[in-house]
Amino acid sequence: MYETILMAVAPDHMDAIPEMLAAARALASETATITALSVVQEVPAYLDFPAPIPVYDGARDEIAARLAEILSGEEGVRIDVRVGPPAAVIEQVQAEYGHDVVVLRSHRPALSDWVLGSTAARVVRRVPCSVHVIR
Repeated sequence: MYETILMAVAPDHMDAIPEMLAAARALASETATITALSVVQEVPAYLDFPAPIPVYDGARDEIAARLAEILSGEEGVRIDVRVGPPAAVIEQVQAEYGHDVVVLRSHRPALSDWVLGSTAARVVRRVPCSVHVIR
């Protein structure tokens, strides 16, 4: 059983939270804490279109409010919303808090995922802890 669980929720997978939370709870000890992390993806630098900071702040606040609404009443769950490349942020938060396991859901792979790799694949390769991927 795990004590600290990082549940990485993609902003476009909010509907999967009940399934992800059930998986996280199944892996959790009785005293476990769960961090529900969502990442606002920045506009890639190669597009040469820097988005102003208020755009990210607004998106972060909106996602945090949605997570709070969905997870209201859930004991032992804290919410964290950050901005950046999803896989790198998940890796950073896992290292920062020393989570024992990461729970995430894979997207259906697009063509770019076959070339660059999906977020789930990058997390599996990079974090030093166990990773539970929901398909």
